[in-house]
Amino acid sequence: MRVKEPLVSIVLLSYNQEEYIIEALNSALNQNYENIQLVISDDCSTDNTFNLIKKRLSNNKKNHKIILNRNEANLGIASNVNKALSYAEGEIAVFFSGDDISKFNRVKESIEYFNENPKTYSVFTYGVNIDENGRKVSKCEYQIKSNNLDIIDRVKMFSVSLPGYCHAMRIESYSKFGPLEESTINEDEAFCFRSLTLGEVGIIPKYLVKRRIHSSNLYASKQSIDFISYKELNAKRAEYAINLTYQYQKDLIKFRNCKLITEGELSACLTILERKYNYYSNLNIYYSGGYFEACFAAIRLVRIEKRLISKIRRILSLIPYFDNLYYNYIYLNK
Repeated sequence: MRVKEPLVSIVLLSYNQEEYIIEALNSALNQNYENIQLVISDDCSTDNTFNLIKKRLSNNKKNHKIILNRNEANLGIASNVNKALSYAEGEIAVFFSGDDISKFNRVKESIEYFNENPKTYSVFTYGVNIDENGRKVSKCEYQIKSNNLDIIDRVKMFSVSLPGYCHAMRIESYSKFGPLEESTINEDEAFCFRSLTLGEVGIIPKYLVKRRIHSSNLYASKQSIDFISYKELNAKRAEYAINLTYQYQKDLIKFRNCKLITEGELSACLTILERKYNYYSNLNIYYSGGYFEACFAAIRLVRIEKRLISKIRRILSLIPYFDNLYYNYIYLNK
């Protein structure tokens, strides 16, 4: 019996990745799955990324349908994803990043998983972190804990912590609910949330993607994070979480309109999201302002005056977020 080979849209997103784009593009072009449409969307790179893509495609001998888009202005992650998916014709979208490298069988493995698990709407693989020079840094293994949760518990969980670099999904997770909100940064979380509402999320326990860790992305190593960048990174993460609450609110209303959740579930979820929004808004203010520096100065004093640790910490622990910040300080100063 012939295995079903649906059309797959490889969605390769690029922005200022001239050092890595050819390796990423080659890994997309060299997949051992035949029925492929390659959609490349460059978000108005200011370096040589787009020219390198055009030059490589001019020498391509594979018989894939290829769509190459360059945005006239930098749109941001969500809008670039929306633009790319607007060109996608496949039943399945497999996401490739312009600085990562996928193994030759990644698409085929993903399709086999979808064929064997018809209730699955998103699937993720294991990955390997590599540095700028391609050297292995660490392995990444994931698990999914939210398949059996109802919608209210999924909203309470908020983040499923499954990354977009190794993500493939049924295109219905996009087409049924429409484009992402422009402010959304965590597009992987948003699509996973949709997929869990439609069905299930799966994991392929194979290392099929090499994820590049470098100073230009959010996965910089601990050694490269100083006090200022740590502060800015956490402020950004809080901002991303705020934007994700907007995305979830919009999607929850769409879920209700599609009769995937009840009015009561919608009301309960929106209440939870309001609390999440308030929490991350306060956290963003905390990391963005001088309060953060003041707490760090207090922690430094606690670390120096070890004899006073127990007494001072009992007092300082009354300050919001102090304990969390204390352990972050220790982490940064190991």
